[in-house]
Amino acid sequence: MSNYTKSFLAVLLITELLMLSVHFRYAGIFLGLSLLGGVVYSFYNRNIGGTFMIAWIIGFSPLVVFIRPFIFFESGYTMITIVVIILAFFTMKKELNRAISNKNIFFILLFFIIFVAVGIIEGVKVGYFIKTIELGTTLVLISMLLYFPEYRAFAMRNFIYSSIAIYIVMFPNIANRFATPTEVGWVIGGDPSGPASLLVISLIFLLLDQGKLIMFKRDSKILLGLTIVVFILLFLSTSRTNMISMLFALIFYGINNRADFLKYFLVMLAMLTLSFTILDDKYFNTIEKFYVKKLDTSHRSLNQVTTSRFVQWQVGLHYLDTAPLLDVLLGYGPNSRGFLHDEGKNYVKDFGYVHGSEKAYVIHTLYLKLAVEYGIIAFSIFMYVLLRAAYVNFKLYLKKQEMLLYFTIAYMFSIMGNAGMSVIGGIFMAFIFAGPKIFNKKYLIYDERMKI
Repeated sequence: MSNYTKSFLAVLLITELLMLSVHFRYAGIFLGLSLLGGVVYSFYNRNIGGTFMIAWIIGFSPLVVFIRPFIFFESGYTMITIVVIILAFFTMKKELNRAISNKNIFFILLFFIIFVAVGIIEGVKVGYFIKTIELGTTLVLISMLLYFPEYRAFAMRNFIYSSIAIYIVMFPNIANRFATPTEVGWVIGGDPSGPASLLVISLIFLLLDQGKLIMFKRDSKILLGLTIVVFILLFLSTSRTNMISMLFALIFYGINNRADFLKYFLVMLAMLTLSFTILDDKYFNTIEKFYVKKLDTSHRSLNQVTTSRFVQWQVGLHYLDTAPLLDVLLGYGPNSRGFLHDEGKNYVKDFGYVHGSEKAYVIHTLYLKLAVEYGIIAFSIFMYVLLRAAYVNFKLYLKKQEMLLYFTIAYMFSIMGNAGMSVIGGIFMAFIFAGPKIFNKKYLIYDERMKI
């Protein structure tokens, strides 16, 4: 284990202890200082190179998803990534140009730049777009990182550790499905799909790529152990969207890797069964309640079963069906709360409220968000690019370059239930859109000796 990995794990451990003791503000400040420390160290240490600061930041990104508001301030992490890109412009110009010259990456960046610019022109506060900006910066950074096998392995290994770490913190609240960290402690409630998406990404690295990208291929026991842990945590997360996306990815994995699939499936099934013997009644009843009663529509409405997502689709599609043609083509405008609260066109009234309050209502899916806010034209352009990438990645899958298709499948399912912005969206998009050019060439070097 390198000194850099030891340093990362030390920072992760301290942050974890602070979170376990419910000192989220201190954890966020410590993490923010550690991120900046990695940037400064990388900038002044020419031997390690500027790529290290990117790998250092991406390794901690799951923690950012969890305690974003406490990293100095709400947009603290976003500001750090912007600073890193500015530094890269002066110190890693070749790598930066190579990343953004990829026509797929350039288009996605341009798409979301217009997305933000239109909103700001129409008077929407910049804070509304923080996660969108974060998606763009993360997309650029990872697109640069993927060209360097050693650094990307360092980043993605640590990404897995961080993803596991946040679920260790959340585990005492697993009986409530999800709890949100705040200044005053835990607040019960929230959406588990974001953190669960981190586990899906981790499971693709571990299981579906068989540890090659993260250079764990030779460490079979560590690889298997981490795979089992991540698989169990994903199941316990009760995020159905991510479970379904993983199921479809596993189906494609099984087609090309029948022997390995059966081996891993049997081991994980055994460990999953064992995990229920460890859980006490409170936790077990939560899992039983969710996966049995929550999927039963015989005594509950479809909206209750789908945690109001069914209503979100109803409202969004109702708007597209009844709004003026020009609004449908060009969109209602950024911030979907606007049309939901339009007194003259109360699109929510006929379908019910989310979480008991019209004010709490949001369109929590990227598909509808683009279609409603920016119109069918913008939505169609985005879907064309996404489906084209899916086709390219499917052709690579047929050539045994399978991992990119798994990312594509997982992403296309995940944005049915969430907005797909922030760090998570940036990671998915980097692999989906930058991956084909990178992993089909010499940069797909799995077995280099780790130096960091």
